[in-house]
Amino acid sequence: MGAAVINFEGGAEEWTEFDRRRKASRQVVGRYRREALLSKSHWAKLLSGRANYASIARSLLKDVVWYRITETGFRVRQAISQRQPVREDSAEAKTKAHLRGIVERGVALIFIHSEESTGQAQVHAALGDEIERLKAASKIQEVVIPQSDHLFTLVVRQQLVNQTLAEWTQTHWSAVPAPV
Repeated sequence: MGAAVINFEGGAEEWTEFDRRRKASRQVVGRYRREALLSKSHWAKLLSGRANYASIARSLLKDVVWYRITETGFRVRQAISQRQPVREDSAEAKTKAHLRGIVERGVALIFIHSEESTGQAQVHAALGDEIERLKAASKIQEVVIPQSDHLFTLVVRQQLVNQTLAEWTQTHWSAVPAPV
């Protein structure tokens, strides 16, 4: 038995909001890089005084600077919460117990993350050092597909996901006898 978890995300609202802000910030930065910085007409508008400076400032402050501030706060809160003792009835403790139970039943697990996903950080925050112990014991495999978005939009990245899954499946089930 096995399970492949691809781009795990979800659960806590704080992670969803963090991811939404991160994506919006990257979109704004990318747009300015692609369009504004490389365009003669944008530079001419900017230097001639015809640009909408208020809109540019609002966009950069809201989607880039404010994101960096909130990201720092989010990461500090995550670091502090990971140092706190885990209550036995907490979601984190229950998640770790479920994971241990799955692995102890002999279920092979692979977590596949796109490079642009916050899922890997979320998995590590939820499971703490338990995931590192399980990876070290070869109970869990974790793979990050480089230069990929959440949907693995590029065909070459989809092929890499398929290849990763095929290799993982072959490794875990090549010695399993066929059912009678």
